[in-house]
Amino acid sequence: MENDEKQLGSCLKTIIDSVEKYLHELKSGRQSSRSGARANDSLANSQLNDIITFTLSDKENEVVDALTHDIQLILNDYLPKLSKICTNYVFDFFHQYHFDRNKKAFTSVLPMGELHSFHRELQGLLASLEAFPAAFNGQLDVVAKFIKDYPTFKDKPGLWETTLLYSAAR
Repeated sequence: MENDEKQLGSCLKTIIDSVEKYLHELKSGRQSSRSGARANDSLANSQLNDIITFTLSDKENEVVDALTHDIQLILNDYLPKLSKICTNYVFDFFHQYHFDRNKKAFTSVLPMGELHSFHRELQGLLASLEAFPAAFNGQLDVVAKFIKDYPTFKDKPGLWETTLLYSAAR
């Protein structure tokens, strides 16, 4: 199982690196066409209101399409190497981003207004691979840092379908 977790971690890290590359590309493209604080307005659009009030340029559409395609390729490369529990964990996460587990494909492109939160969630997912075993083993410093960095994961189940509290209480 430890090797499987490493494969999952490698998969998530590869996806995170890809997202960061495309976010950087979008940011540099926006800064060349806009100035000041408005350059990241559409990238940092709040997910709370779930209303995207801007029009994507052709370049932005291309970048988001390419990112979605790259993530799909990464997933299709790693999924056959993962155990059923890890595969289901990945499917459960990507379901909210319209990834069809049967087709192993996205049914729509990733939403531009959610790229920053998507990136942050991926980072939390990767960090959870260390935090949940740390909770089980009583390593409170690791768990405290994880909760501080990713508070939304506090009550979410991890890879082993337990919460941090349950893992710590074992």
